[in-house]
Amino acid sequence: MMKKFYGMLLISCVATLQWGCADKEPFYGDGESNVFISVTPANEGNGAKAPVSLLQATDINAVTVVFFDAQGDKAYEETQLRADFTGDSAVNFGKFVGLLGTGEYTMMVFGYGDSQPMTITSPTLATFANSPKIVYSAQRAVAVTQSGRLELTAELKRIVAQFQIRAEETSIPNGIKCLRYTFSKSGVALNPTTSLATTDTGFIAFSSDLQPHWGETIDPLNFATYFLLFSDEETMDVLVEALDVSETVVVSHNFRNVPFKRNRLTFIRGSLFHGDIGTGFTVDTQWLNPYDMGTF
Repeated sequence: MMKKFYGMLLISCVATLQWGCADKEPFYGDGESNVFISVTPANEGNGAKAPVSLLQATDINAVTVVFFDAQGDKAYEETQLRADFTGDSAVNFGKFVGLLGTGEYTMMVFGYGDSQPMTITSPTLATFANSPKIVYSAQRAVAVTQSGRLELTAELKRIVAQFQIRAEETSIPNGIKCLRYTFSKSGVALNPTTSLATTDTGFIAFSSDLQPHWGETIDPLNFATYFLLFSDEETMDVLVEALDVSETVVVSHNFRNVPFKRNRLTFIRGSLFHGDIGTGFTVDTQWLNPYDMGTF
């Protein structure tokens, strides 16, 4: 039986945040608790900056909160999209308040860059409507033992890796439609419990449409893609191809043994559209610690 829940979520720079009612505190009966949740993005150091509020965390376009009971059944799930909160209502993005029945739960919170809700099938399987982009997560055990007010805290942490190409060019050649990335490991589905990919067989990702930027001067010209890992650290091959409007490969670069780590940026520098790729990788210490792959 699905238990009633409406929680309060607020991303803030403080570790614990307490507040009064939103518009009206719900009535709770025997065996039900009024639940308030405070979620904080982690400030993981080395130049990483934690947003001071959900409104300022502009890479988060959706927030999903889900509770699983002790049997692994979904007790409640709700998603809010930033696009639904405009004007004066923007301050309410990420705020929930409600009731949770007596029992043992696992609370999971996800903040992500997609503009469509993720689909959480079970404690071990979730999928995104599009590429994962930026994903933050937090989870904790929750015990509701008596009726009354229950206040919870959680800390969101970035769980994706980033691969970035820092091109020497300052414009995108006319005719280049997009970049295609082929990763030899990991996958696109998420295990919510581990915050890792569910498979390690590889996947393909695409950049956004580059055609609107033909002829523009862009300096620096960087291309970034975000993805899940199958373990906290992985080394894999990455094939990067520039495709034209007919999806023909115009330029390709094959990177071998690229090191990745969750919440780390791995980048390489050089001529993307006209030159050869180097073999050195750099890990950027700002996101959280990047791998510098050198020049190409």
